[in-house]
Amino acid sequence: MPTPPERAGTARVFINSHRLRGLERTAGELAGKIVVALFGGSTTFDFISPQGQTWGERLEQLLGPGRYAVINHGGVGYSTAQNLVQTAFYESSFGARPRCALYYVGWNDLRSIHVETLDPGYADFQTRSLVDSLDARRAAGPLLSVSPLLSLIGRLAWLAIDTVRPAPALSGPPNAAPDPALEAIYLRNIRSISAINRERGILTLWTGQLLNRAALTADTTDGWLPFVHAKDEWPLIERLNGLVKREAATLGDVYIDVPIDDFQRTDFGDDGHFNPAGSLKFASRLAPAVAQSCR
Repeated sequence: MPTPPERAGTARVFINSHRLRGLERTAGELAGKIVVALFGGSTTFDFISPQGQTWGERLEQLLGPGRYAVINHGGVGYSTAQNLVQTAFYESSFGARPRCALYYVGWNDLRSIHVETLDPGYADFQTRSLVDSLDARRAAGPLLSVSPLLSLIGRLAWLAIDTVRPAPALSGPPNAAPDPALEAIYLRNIRSISAINRERGILTLWTGQLLNRAALTADTTDGWLPFVHAKDEWPLIERLNGLVKREAATLGDVYIDVPIDDFQRTDFGDDGHFNPAGSLKFASRLAPAVAQSCR
């Protein structure tokens, strides 16, 4: 739901009328500016950093807001499957087509690693899970949250009648090996996104996912990455980053290689989301390549 305009200066996270993170824009404000569209998951949405301090906003500040406008299309939980849909149908916003589109991806695709009979659109697990992780069911809406009993009744109702079934509870042994099925879908999505942008005359930029390596040391899993121990997340993400880098070179896209060694535990608020200091550091590493490529 969009944030009321009167809260523009006080909201920690501002959602505009296009249901994107960031303040309102108009076609007149964007006229003559170089628009850079950002795509990715919650690490692009950047929910730990408050309004004005996300890496997208910092990037615009570093590039120069008089010449550039950076629009954040990041969606919590989004993988390249959702980013592909966004690119195809919702890439332009506020009446302006981007000059460049920058994708910060990988972590949410990793959710589908080693899922049996993996659906090409991740519809068997990751995509289905968004319905509940984003509280998108009407029967579980905010009006029911005022009463625990109403919430329980609402949940039982949608379990009985909602045609969108909950994501399955997956079980099985952890596996640190790469997954060829996942990688094939990941590369297909990358190629598809690139092809759409190329046909529109939009330059595609990619940058690899960064994680808080110091926090990912446990021999345990969680529901978000059901088949991956925490200690194995970074090696698998590093492999996906390598695939994106290789594919970008083949496609003629731009890959911005941000060194993981530039980031420490103090740059993150959790396993992979930047805090304000990390957001500023990340934006500063991206800005020179974005400025050189997006003119």
